[in-house]
Amino acid sequence: MSPDASEMVTIHGDAHVHLHPEFDPERFCAAALARADRLDGPLLLLLAECAGIDAFGALRARAAGSATSGDPVGAVRATAETRSLGLLRRGAAAARVFLVAGRQIVSREGIEVLALGTEPEGPLTRLGDREHPARELVRRILAEGAAAVLPWGVGKWLGSRGREVARLVADPVLRCEPRFLLGDIAARCWPWPQPAAFRAGPRVLAGSDPLPRAGAEDDLARYRFALRACFDSARPAASLLAALDDPRCPVAVEGRRERPWQTLTRQLGYRLRRRGAA
Repeated sequence: MSPDASEMVTIHGDAHVHLHPEFDPERFCAAALARADRLDGPLLLLLAECAGIDAFGALRARAAGSATSGDPVGAVRATAETRSLGLLRRGAAAARVFLVAGRQIVSREGIEVLALGTEPEGPLTRLGDREHPARELVRRILAEGAAAVLPWGVGKWLGSRGREVARLVADPVLRCEPRFLLGDIAARCWPWPQPAAFRAGPRVLAGSDPLPRAGAEDDLARYRFALRACFDSARPAASLLAALDDPRCPVAVEGRRERPWQTLTRQLGYRLRRRGAA
């Protein structure tokens, strides 16, 4: 497809992707490409990189060099925009998987805020954790033209943090911002019910939010969102953000969340590893 061409398609997306050091790059590529094949449509992996991590920047440099020629599974290719990259199977003519730049920032209150569709070297990359209130982070993200997402997390919307999330969701100014959204993750299983905030107005983007453990790459986009919109494969991030600009555009949730025993064992393993490392 030419850089200026676009067509109406179903866009599938994982709204909460991390590129952890524990991941195997080949397994990550294979899992993403296999998921796109099953979905039969463009798949956007929206990165939520933490402070001090710039895997997207490393992939951009890789796409600009010759290192892609030796990739056994897939190759990373630049797009017509700086905030996305294409991932295509070796020998394929076009990409069906796209990586979109984004950050995960922790507010002063301890609330995670995702900035999705960011410019890789823009001012949002310089925001540190615990430096700014959540409301200010949301405002800055929207001012930079990215999507601001408040993702649910195990135990992270309780107490004072939960009350602040409720205030943000009820804010009349933010309710008029189509790029202000909430995030659901695969680990929200029984006994956690659907949060009240999900029924309060802002649309919800679903994502995997994988833990830093080997093998979690296989869960990419197993829990995801979908929307019907015009899509330009040369500008996938711009296509998604333009679709989100229409508050009437429905966003569907696809796939499945984790089973309770999966969440329990994975969370326990993760916390024990963190304690051991400490």
